[in-house]
Amino acid sequence: MATMAIGVAGAQDAVLTAAASFAARDRDVAEQLDRYRQRLREKVEAT
Repeated sequence: MATMAIGVAGAQDAVLTAAASFAARDRDVAEQLDRYRQRLREKVEAT
């Protein structure tokens, strides 16, 4: 189960949730999602 907010944050959460679902079956999507999450983590840690 997942809940989403309204607005941009909700849309981003929805996309990431959908990507995670696809990633469970598609290695390419999983790798792209991992790279995105790593870049996001680095961005947050830099602030």
